[in-house]
Amino acid sequence: MTPFGKGLRARVQRVAMAALAAVCAAHVPSGTAADAAYPARPVRFIVPYAPGGAVDSVGRIMAQDLAPRLGQQIVVDNRAGGGGIVGIDIAAHAAPDGYTLLVGSVGLASMPGLFRKLPFDPVTDFVPISVSITGTYLLGVHPSIGASSAKELIAVAKQSPGKLNFGSSGAGSTIHLAGEMFRSMARIDIVHVPYKSAGLAMTDVIAGNIQMMFAPVVVMQPMAKAGKVRALGVTSSKRSALAPDIPTIAEAALPGFEVSGWYGLLAPVAVPRSIVNRLYAESKKGLDADAMKERLKGQGLEVINLSPEQSARFLKEDIARWSRVIRDAGIKPE
Repeated sequence: MTPFGKGLRARVQRVAMAALAAVCAAHVPSGTAADAAYPARPVRFIVPYAPGGAVDSVGRIMAQDLAPRLGQQIVVDNRAGGGGIVGIDIAAHAAPDGYTLLVGSVGLASMPGLFRKLPFDPVTDFVPISVSITGTYLLGVHPSIGASSAKELIAVAKQSPGKLNFGSSGAGSTIHLAGEMFRSMARIDIVHVPYKSAGLAMTDVIAGNIQMMFAPVVVMQPMAKAGKVRALGVTSSKRSALAPDIPTIAEAALPGFEVSGWYGLLAPVAVPRSIVNRLYAESKKGLDADAMKERLKGQGLEVINLSPEQSARFLKEDIARWSRVIRDAGIKPE
Protein backbone atom coordinates (compact mmCIF):
# COMPACT_ATOMS: atom_id res chain seq x y z
CA MET A 1 0.00 0.00 0.00
CA THR A 2 1.32 3.51 -0.85
CA PRO A 3 2.04 6.09 1.91
CA PHE A 4 -1.02 7.97 0.67
CA GLY A 5 -3.11 4.83 1.05
CA LYS A 6 -1.88 4.33 4.59
CA GLY A 7 -2.54 7.94 5.47
CA LEU A 8 -6.03 7.83 4.02
CA ARG A 9 -6.90 4.71 5.92
CA ALA A 10 -5.60 6.19 9.18
CA ARG A 11 -7.57 9.38 8.60
CA VAL A 12 -10.75 7.48 7.84
CA GLN A 13 -10.28 5.47 11.01
CA ARG A 14 -9.77 8.65 13.07
CA VAL A 15 -12.87 10.23 11.58
CA ALA A 16 -14.91 7.11 12.21
CA MET A 17 -13.75 6.93 15.82
CA ALA A 18 -14.49 10.62 16.36
CA ALA A 19 -17.96 10.19 14.89
CA LEU A 20 -18.59 7.19 17.09
CA ALA A 21 -17.46 9.11 20.16
CA ALA A 22 -19.77 11.98 19.27
CA VAL A 23 -22.72 9.64 18.87
CA CYS A 24 -21.99 7.98 22.19
CA ALA A 25 -21.65 11.32 23.93
CA ALA A 26 -24.90 12.50 22.45
CA HIS A 27 -26.70 9.47 23.82
CA VAL A 28 -25.42 9.64 27.38
CA PRO A 29 -27.82 12.22 28.90
CA SER A 30 -31.04 11.01 27.25
CA GLY A 31 -30.14 7.32 27.55
CA THR A 32 -29.31 7.67 31.21
CA ALA A 33 -32.56 9.50 31.93
CA ALA A 34 -34.60 6.92 30.05
CA ASP A 35 -32.86 4.03 31.77
CA ALA A 36 -33.38 5.60 35.21
CA ALA A 37 -37.13 5.75 34.58
CA TYR A 38 -37.31 2.11 33.54
CA PRO A 39 -39.80 0.56 33.68
CA ALA A 40 -42.44 3.25 33.13
CA ARG A 41 -45.07 0.83 31.80
CA PRO A 42 -45.86 -2.92 31.90
CA VAL A 43 -43.19 -5.35 30.70
CA ARG A 44 -43.95 -8.26 28.39
CA PHE A 45 -42.48 -11.75 28.82
CA ILE A 46 -42.75 -13.70 25.58
CA VAL A 47 -43.10 -17.44 26.15
CA PRO A 48 -42.59 -19.11 22.75
CA TYR A 49 -44.71 -22.12 23.66
CA ALA A 50 -48.32 -22.84 24.55
CA PRO A 51 -49.62 -22.34 28.11
CA GLY A 52 -49.19 -25.19 30.54
CA GLY A 53 -45.71 -26.41 29.63
CA ALA A 54 -42.50 -26.15 31.62
CA VAL A 55 -41.28 -22.93 29.96
CA ASP A 56 -44.66 -21.29 30.52
CA SER A 57 -44.73 -22.39 34.17
CA VAL A 58 -41.23 -21.08 34.90
CA GLY A 59 -41.93 -17.86 33.01
CA ARG A 60 -45.01 -17.17 35.11
CA ILE A 61 -43.16 -17.86 38.35
CA MET A 62 -40.40 -15.45 37.33
CA ALA A 63 -42.89 -12.79 36.23
CA GLN A 64 -44.90 -13.03 39.42
CA ASP A 65 -41.75 -12.69 41.52
CA LEU A 66 -40.10 -9.89 39.54
CA ALA A 67 -43.10 -7.58 39.01
CA PRO A 68 -43.26 -6.13 42.55
CA ARG A 69 -39.57 -5.20 42.51
CA LEU A 70 -39.89 -3.47 39.14
CA GLY A 71 -43.07 -1.72 40.26
CA GLN A 72 -44.85 -2.65 37.06
CA GLN A 73 -47.08 -5.44 35.82
CA ILE A 74 -45.40 -8.21 33.82
CA VAL A 75 -47.63 -9.69 31.13
CA VAL A 76 -46.87 -13.25 30.03
CA ASP A 77 -47.52 -13.45 26.29
CA ASN A 78 -47.65 -17.01 24.89
CA ARG A 79 -46.62 -16.98 21.22
CA ALA A 80 -46.48 -20.64 20.22
CA GLY A 81 -45.68 -21.87 16.74
CA GLY A 82 -42.88 -23.44 14.72
CA GLY A 83 -41.50 -25.31 17.70
CA GLY A 84 -40.78 -22.02 19.45
CA ILE A 85 -39.45 -20.14 16.42
CA VAL A 86 -42.44 -17.78 16.09
CA GLY A 87 -42.23 -16.38 19.61
CA ILE A 88 -38.45 -16.19 19.66
CA ASP A 89 -38.47 -14.28 16.38
CA ILE A 90 -40.96 -11.76 17.79
CA ALA A 91 -38.75 -11.20 20.82
CA ALA A 92 -35.56 -10.94 18.75
CA HIS A 93 -36.99 -8.15 16.60
CA ALA A 94 -38.85 -6.24 19.32
CA ALA A 95 -37.78 -2.72 20.24
CA PRO A 96 -34.61 -2.95 22.39
CA ASP A 97 -36.07 -0.92 25.23
CA GLY A 98 -36.44 -3.59 27.91
CA TYR A 99 -40.22 -3.83 27.58
CA THR A 100 -40.22 -7.09 25.61
CA LEU A 101 -38.16 -9.97 27.00
CA LEU A 102 -37.87 -13.62 26.04
CA VAL A 103 -38.32 -16.50 28.46
CA GLY A 104 -35.63 -18.68 26.96
CA SER A 105 -34.87 -22.35 27.46
CA VAL A 106 -32.55 -25.11 26.28
CA GLY A 107 -34.66 -25.36 23.11
CA LEU A 108 -33.06 -22.11 21.97
CA ALA A 109 -29.63 -23.76 22.07
CA SER A 110 -30.62 -26.77 19.99
CA MET A 111 -32.33 -24.77 17.20
CA PRO A 112 -29.19 -23.86 15.21
CA GLY A 113 -28.42 -27.56 14.81
CA LEU A 114 -31.99 -28.54 13.98
CA PHE A 115 -32.83 -25.86 11.39
CA ARG A 116 -30.89 -24.81 8.30
CA LYS A 117 -32.18 -21.27 8.42
CA LEU A 118 -33.63 -19.35 11.34
CA PRO A 119 -35.09 -15.82 11.21
CA PHE A 120 -32.87 -14.93 14.17
CA ASP A 121 -29.48 -15.77 15.60
CA PRO A 122 -29.59 -16.85 19.27
CA VAL A 123 -26.19 -15.27 19.92
CA THR A 124 -26.12 -12.06 17.86
CA ASP A 125 -29.79 -11.09 18.17
CA PHE A 126 -30.07 -11.46 21.94
CA VAL A 127 -28.27 -10.39 25.08
CA PRO A 128 -28.82 -12.86 27.95
CA ILE A 129 -29.98 -11.29 31.19
CA SER A 130 -29.54 -14.51 33.13
CA VAL A 131 -29.66 -18.25 32.77
CA SER A 132 -31.46 -18.53 36.07
CA ILE A 133 -32.84 -22.02 36.60
CA THR A 134 -31.88 -25.56 35.63
CA GLY A 135 -33.60 -28.91 35.81
CA THR A 136 -32.22 -32.41 35.45
CA TYR A 137 -33.54 -35.58 33.85
CA LEU A 138 -33.65 -39.17 34.98
CA LEU A 139 -33.04 -42.24 32.84
CA GLY A 140 -35.70 -44.86 33.49
CA VAL A 141 -36.19 -48.35 32.06
CA HIS A 142 -38.97 -50.90 32.19
CA PRO A 143 -38.42 -53.34 35.09
CA SER A 144 -38.17 -56.26 32.65
CA ILE A 145 -34.85 -54.93 31.35
CA GLY A 146 -32.04 -56.83 33.03
CA ALA A 147 -30.14 -53.75 34.13
CA SER A 148 -29.90 -52.07 37.52
CA SER A 149 -27.40 -49.38 36.47
CA ALA A 150 -26.55 -47.29 33.44
CA LYS A 151 -23.43 -49.38 32.92
CA GLU A 152 -25.46 -52.59 32.87
CA LEU A 153 -27.97 -51.03 30.47
CA ILE A 154 -25.15 -50.24 28.07
CA ALA A 155 -23.98 -53.86 28.28
CA VAL A 156 -27.52 -55.11 27.53
CA ALA A 157 -27.77 -52.77 24.54
CA LYS A 158 -24.44 -53.99 23.18
CA GLN A 159 -25.59 -57.59 23.45
CA SER A 160 -28.79 -56.83 21.51
CA PRO A 161 -28.09 -54.02 19.03
CA GLY A 162 -31.20 -52.33 17.68
CA LYS A 163 -33.51 -54.13 20.12
CA LEU A 164 -33.97 -51.39 22.73
CA ASN A 165 -36.26 -48.44 21.99
CA PHE A 166 -36.18 -45.09 23.76
CA GLY A 167 -39.12 -42.70 23.77
CA SER A 168 -39.30 -38.94 23.63
CA SER A 169 -41.76 -36.08 23.35
CA GLY A 170 -40.80 -35.62 19.70
CA ALA A 171 -37.86 -35.39 17.33
CA GLY A 172 -35.51 -32.62 18.38
CA SER A 173 -36.87 -32.38 21.93
CA THR A 174 -34.37 -32.24 24.77
CA ILE A 175 -35.22 -35.75 25.96
CA HIS A 176 -34.75 -37.03 22.41
CA LEU A 177 -31.34 -35.37 22.23
CA ALA A 178 -30.46 -36.74 25.66
CA GLY A 179 -31.10 -40.23 24.29
CA GLU A 180 -28.97 -39.49 21.24
CA MET A 181 -26.13 -38.25 23.43
CA PHE A 182 -26.39 -41.42 25.52
CA ARG A 183 -26.38 -43.58 22.38
CA SER A 184 -23.39 -41.78 20.91
CA MET A 185 -21.24 -41.67 24.03
CA ALA A 186 -22.01 -45.30 24.94
CA ARG A 187 -21.52 -46.43 21.33
CA ILE A 188 -24.68 -48.48 21.34
CA ASP A 189 -27.47 -49.08 18.84
CA ILE A 190 -30.81 -48.01 20.35
CA VAL A 191 -33.86 -46.84 18.41
CA HIS A 192 -35.67 -43.53 18.89
CA VAL A 193 -39.48 -43.62 19.05
CA PRO A 194 -41.01 -40.11 19.01
CA TYR A 195 -44.37 -39.40 20.67
CA LYS A 196 -46.63 -36.37 20.66
CA SER A 197 -45.92 -35.82 24.36
CA ALA A 198 -43.63 -37.05 27.11
CA GLY A 199 -46.69 -38.39 28.95
CA LEU A 200 -47.55 -40.74 26.10
CA ALA A 201 -43.96 -41.96 25.94
CA MET A 202 -43.93 -42.55 29.69
CA THR A 203 -47.17 -44.55 29.42
CA ASP A 204 -45.54 -46.87 26.90
CA VAL A 205 -42.41 -47.31 29.03
CA ILE A 206 -44.60 -48.33 31.97
CA ALA A 207 -46.53 -50.71 29.71
CA GLY A 208 -43.32 -52.20 28.35
CA ASN A 209 -44.05 -51.20 24.76
CA ILE A 210 -40.75 -49.32 24.73
CA GLN A 211 -37.87 -50.01 27.04
CA MET A 212 -36.44 -46.68 28.20
CA MET A 213 -36.60 -42.89 28.18
CA PHE A 214 -35.28 -39.76 29.80
CA ALA A 215 -37.76 -37.58 31.70
CA PRO A 216 -37.59 -34.81 34.31
CA VAL A 217 -36.69 -36.13 37.75
CA VAL A 218 -39.94 -34.82 39.20
CA VAL A 219 -41.85 -36.95 36.63
CA MET A 220 -39.74 -40.12 36.58
CA GLN A 221 -38.93 -40.43 40.28
CA PRO A 222 -42.52 -41.08 41.46
CA MET A 223 -42.84 -43.81 38.81
CA ALA A 224 -39.62 -45.37 40.09
CA LYS A 225 -40.75 -45.25 43.71
CA ALA A 226 -43.99 -46.96 42.66
CA GLY A 227 -41.99 -49.74 40.97
CA LYS A 228 -43.35 -48.93 37.52
CA VAL A 229 -39.89 -48.12 36.13
CA ARG A 230 -36.34 -48.61 37.31
CA ALA A 231 -34.33 -45.38 37.69
CA LEU A 232 -30.72 -45.78 36.52
CA GLY A 233 -29.12 -42.35 36.58
CA VAL A 234 -29.59 -38.60 36.54
CA THR A 235 -28.26 -36.47 33.70
CA SER A 236 -26.83 -33.60 35.75
CA SER A 237 -23.17 -33.19 36.65
CA LYS A 238 -24.01 -33.76 40.32
CA ARG A 239 -26.66 -35.82 42.07
CA SER A 240 -30.15 -34.40 42.30
CA ALA A 241 -31.52 -33.26 45.63
CA LEU A 242 -34.78 -34.98 44.67
CA ALA A 243 -33.02 -38.30 44.10
CA PRO A 244 -29.77 -38.22 46.10
CA ASP A 245 -29.39 -42.00 46.12
CA ILE A 246 -29.35 -42.25 42.34
CA PRO A 247 -25.91 -41.75 40.76
CA THR A 248 -25.26 -39.48 37.83
CA ILE A 249 -24.79 -41.17 34.48
CA ALA A 250 -21.38 -39.51 34.33
CA GLU A 251 -20.15 -41.12 37.55
CA ALA A 252 -21.76 -44.48 36.88
CA ALA A 253 -20.96 -45.08 33.22
CA LEU A 254 -20.14 -42.17 30.91
CA PRO A 255 -17.72 -39.50 32.23
CA GLY A 256 -18.63 -36.12 30.80
CA PHE A 257 -22.27 -36.97 30.16
CA GLU A 258 -24.47 -34.04 31.17
CA VAL A 259 -27.88 -32.84 30.05
CA SER A 260 -29.80 -30.10 31.79
CA GLY A 261 -32.90 -28.18 30.96
CA TRP A 262 -32.38 -24.48 31.60
CA TYR A 263 -34.54 -21.37 31.73
CA GLY A 264 -33.70 -17.70 31.71
CA LEU A 265 -34.41 -14.22 30.42
CA LEU A 266 -33.03 -12.67 27.25
CA ALA A 267 -33.52 -9.26 25.66
CA PRO A 268 -33.06 -7.88 22.12
CA VAL A 269 -29.36 -7.31 21.65
CA ALA A 270 -29.32 -3.49 21.63
CA VAL A 271 -31.10 -3.04 24.96
CA PRO A 272 -29.19 -0.62 27.25
CA ARG A 273 -26.72 -2.33 29.54
CA SER A 274 -28.11 -0.53 32.58
CA ILE A 275 -31.50 -2.17 31.98
CA VAL A 276 -29.88 -5.60 31.60
CA ASN A 277 -28.01 -5.11 34.87
CA ARG A 278 -31.11 -4.00 36.73
CA LEU A 279 -33.21 -6.90 35.46
CA TYR A 280 -30.49 -9.34 36.46
CA ALA A 281 -30.07 -7.83 39.93
CA GLU A 282 -33.81 -7.71 40.65
CA SER A 283 -34.55 -11.20 39.36
CA LYS A 284 -31.59 -12.61 41.29
CA LYS A 285 -32.93 -11.18 44.56
CA GLY A 286 -36.18 -13.09 44.22
CA LEU A 287 -34.72 -16.36 42.94
CA ASP A 288 -32.07 -16.41 45.68
CA ALA A 289 -34.73 -16.33 48.39
CA ASP A 290 -35.05 -19.59 50.33
CA ALA A 291 -38.81 -19.76 49.79
CA MET A 292 -38.36 -19.51 46.02
CA LYS A 293 -35.62 -22.14 46.01
CA GLU A 294 -37.88 -24.53 47.90
CA ARG A 295 -40.78 -23.82 45.56
CA LEU A 296 -38.66 -24.59 42.51
CA LYS A 297 -37.07 -27.61 44.16
CA GLY A 298 -40.53 -29.13 44.45
CA GLN A 299 -40.70 -28.96 40.65
CA GLY A 300 -37.30 -30.55 40.21
CA LEU A 301 -35.59 -27.22 39.46
CA GLU A 302 -32.52 -25.53 40.87
CA VAL A 303 -31.56 -21.84 40.95
CA ILE A 304 -28.17 -20.95 39.44
CA ASN A 305 -28.52 -17.24 38.50
CA LEU A 306 -25.65 -16.90 36.01
CA SER A 307 -24.63 -13.30 35.34
CA PRO A 308 -25.19 -11.78 31.88
CA GLU A 309 -21.56 -12.48 30.97
CA GLN A 310 -21.68 -16.04 32.28
CA SER A 311 -25.00 -16.61 30.55
CA ALA A 312 -23.61 -15.44 27.20
CA ARG A 313 -20.74 -17.93 27.45
CA PHE A 314 -23.09 -20.66 28.61
CA LEU A 315 -25.41 -20.13 25.64
CA LYS A 316 -22.58 -20.27 23.10
CA GLU A 317 -21.20 -23.45 24.66
CA ASP A 318 -24.64 -25.06 24.78
CA ILE A 319 -25.29 -24.27 21.12
CA ALA A 320 -21.96 -25.83 20.14
CA ARG A 321 -22.61 -28.90 22.28
CA TRP A 322 -26.10 -29.59 20.95
CA SER A 323 -25.05 -28.92 17.37
CA ARG A 324 -22.37 -31.58 17.80
CA VAL A 325 -24.85 -34.07 19.30
CA ILE A 326 -27.32 -33.44 16.47
CA ARG A 327 -24.61 -33.86 13.84
CA ASP A 328 -23.27 -37.06 15.44
CA ALA A 329 -26.80 -38.47 15.63
CA GLY A 330 -27.24 -37.95 11.90
CA ILE A 331 -30.29 -35.70 12.40
CA LYS A 332 -30.75 -33.70 9.21
CA PRO A 333 -31.59 -30.01 9.76
CA GLU A 334 -34.99 -28.97 8.46
